[in-house]
Amino acid sequence: MVVENKNILWQQRAKKLCSLKNIDIGELSAHLNILKNKKGEFDFSKCQSILNICDYFEITIEDFLTGNLDYEWIKNPILPAIYQQSLGSTVRTSLPALRYAQLLGGPAYKSFILKKLKVPKDFIANPDTKVSIKLLSDILATMVARRSFSYHDFIKMGHNIFTIKENRSFAKYFANATSEMDLFEKLFNEYIVKYETNFNYTIAKKRACSIVVEVTTRDERAEEFQSHIIDNFYVSLYRHSTCAAHLYYIRPTPAQTKVLTTVHQGDATESFEIFW
Repeated sequence: MVVENKNILWQQRAKKLCSLKNIDIGELSAHLNILKNKKGEFDFSKCQSILNICDYFEITIEDFLTGNLDYEWIKNPILPAIYQQSLGSTVRTSLPALRYAQLLGGPAYKSFILKKLKVPKDFIANPDTKVSIKLLSDILATMVARRSFSYHDFIKMGHNIFTIKENRSFAKYFANATSEMDLFEKLFNEYIVKYETNFNYTIAKKRACSIVVEVTTRDERAEEFQSHIIDNFYVSLYRHSTCAAHLYYIRPTPAQTKVLTTVHQGDATESFEIFW
């Protein structure tokens, strides 16, 4: 009886979702391979049926089951306003994190993160679309909230910058580097703006097999960063590792990184070392 009552409730929710899009629930249920029960009704008590419905309408299973649904957003899914302000990043900036999420938990985990943050799946199709760094910060926070992450997780996460197909076009540019030093000079002096314009990256020291990079907030972002906790230590570790991973373009192993100073732990500035 409990299962039957829940099925009726979930049928009602599914019908309301369909009405928002002017979709016939019977046609959609058949399209999504939702089975019927003995009464000939579409059975939404099955886990896979709910998964299919949630994927179609870009909502989390938790929200569907609890009824905590934002019907206005479902009717017209758009990127939340908080991610459309101070557009200092691009979608490309967040792709390695989403790739790592998929490696950890499969496509469903990546999909869950996008649904949780109300990011339409079509939005991430163009890697050069401008977006706030808040999106990256919230993606990392969502991942950390659901499982234990170590320093090395953020390092491995950033290394995915080399593996995603959206960055294949960069290969020709970096493959022409004559040395490790030349590659990082190209990155920080010319190419970093392809990813973001939140920070200035300056190579402060050069050694035979390492560089020290100083990071400062750009003037146009300073006020926002002071009034909102957007950048955080997770984001810093992630940024450091994505930079180090560029060495993959000219050799089979990435560079290593070491945090030297960070504003998140009381230092006046942020700096890190990249060594190879």
